[in-house]
Amino acid sequence: NWNDEEQRVVRLTGEAFFNVTKTGQKFFVLTDDLVIEVLGTSFNVNTHHDETKVFLEHGQVRLNFDSAQEAILMEPGDLVTYSQKTQIPRKIRSEPQEMISWRAGYVNLDATLEEILQKVNEIYGLDYEINVEQPATTFTIPIPIDSYETMFAALEKLIELRGLTIRRKGDKLIVE
Repeated sequence: NWNDEEQRVVRLTGEAFFNVTKTGQKFFVLTDDLVIEVLGTSFNVNTHHDETKVFLEHGQVRLNFDSAQEAILMEPGDLVTYSQKTQIPRKIRSEPQEMISWRAGYVNLDATLEEILQKVNEIYGLDYEINVEQPATTFTIPIPIDSYETMFAALEKLIELRGLTIRRKGDKLIVE
């Protein structure tokens, strides 16, 4: 219900996908780390783990930083990560299915064991503990968003292939 002269501003904590039609009104998404100026586009924003990740699917966005960083104009396929702690933006090319798969009900990961457990924490709210030396390799796994049982079974099989075990104790997953 914004009028034509009013700037549209959304404050985001967590993750959201935006599909914004260019209307002549300015549209901004604010996170703890940066201000995203929307220029008519489709993009994903994730603000977990003291870091903001912006993936541009279509159109253009400009990232404006609170620090003295120069603004970044993003192109489709760009992924920019930024944290106020480091104040160093990182821009890479990324595959859309990796960044927006959660819209289809799963998160497709190619990540370290700890990164996978961080994502499980985001989705299911489960803490984790790793009581072994972590494998130096990455794992590829789709994590369903709405089925803890399916996620746990897939993660258990993946971890067993590395000679490790995983169990749940209350609200914590323990890898040994």
